Amino acid sequence: MRIEKNEKKYASKCQALARDLREHFQALDMDALNTSLRDDLVYAALDDTKQTVLAFLCLRRTNAKAAEITHFAAGGEKWTAGAAAALLERAAADAKTKGARLLSLKAVDPGTGYEPFRAAWDFCARQGFVTVASIDPFPGWEPGRACAVMVKIL
Repeated sequence: MRIEKNEKKYASKCQALARDLREHFQALDMDALNTSLRDDLVYAALDDTKQTVLAFLCLRRTNAKAAEITHFAAGGEKWTAGAAAALLERAAADAKTKGARLLSLKAVDPGTGYEPFRAAWDFCARQGFVTVASIDPFPGWEPGRACAVMVKIL
């Protein structure tokens, strides 16, 4: 596995991965993802042949001391195979090197009871993120899909 940074050339493969994860990405999410793939720093975990995107992460600096993960996805068993954790570790280290001290992301709150999102929230918690707020309704999200704002000190 290789991690490549700011590789816009993999945008279509990131979009394809997101489309395959229908339980996580809906039509509105895809519009936001396309904006992130265009505007944010993109990290892609690739298989050794560089043909398949195993996971991707979009990172945006929100100010001099903070960065936000705007999109983060990995296919199926890749969460536990290490691609997602390696990707997150690399992006966090790069953000810290550039002066960020706080990394944030938004995840669906586990209280919604939707299991695919629970697994993603659990993964983020294992990586050191803590929930600091739960917002429902969250602007731009479907009602009943509460947003857990999660942060990690770098």
